[in-house]
Amino acid sequence: MKKRLTITVIVFLVAASLSWADDFPIQFSSIDTELKNDYAVNALGDYYVTGLGLGVQAGFDITPIENLGFFGAIDYNYGISKTIWVDSFQDISLIAGISYMLKPDGPVAFVPEIGYGICVHLLPGDIDRDGTDSTSFYFDQMLTLSIKGIYTFNEVLSVYISPEVKFYLESGSSAILAGYDLGARINL
Repeated sequence: MKKRLTITVIVFLVAASLSWADDFPIQFSSIDTELKNDYAVNALGDYYVTGLGLGVQAGFDITPIENLGFFGAIDYNYGISKTIWVDSFQDISLIAGISYMLKPDGPVAFVPEIGYGICVHLLPGDIDRDGTDSTSFYFDQMLTLSIKGIYTFNEVLSVYISPEVKFYLESGSSAILAGYDLGARINL
């Protein structure tokens, strides 16, 4: 339900932003594509070696407040397992959040971001340790914190590196992944 609502809101805002042009207070401003790498920080490190992934993010400017924006993102991560009973950790995340662009003089800018979303974990392997392979899945809430260091080549193309921390807010125990993203931004 939350996923459909979030996707509906993003589609509505993109369509509204394109159709109402400069009059609408929210403007579709950028599309980011990124390669992701992360490592477990807490007890998850006993099971998780590293994660590799891809992400796409749509950025929106809130025009009445200079440099403030929000985003919607979808990510896929493939985590390499340390155990024999989990073949891999596969995560699909849907995240929405806010950002603020800090613009020092020149082509470099910094964009702190905070996001909240839902993650679907897919765990293939012998999860129950009964000799039968299957795929387990479950949902987690997640909180993400990052800061993008952006280098702008021209009005359309930028590249960035972004340290990122993900907190999975599980009821019994929390998982923390820290890593970085390398990406390209197309400014619209």
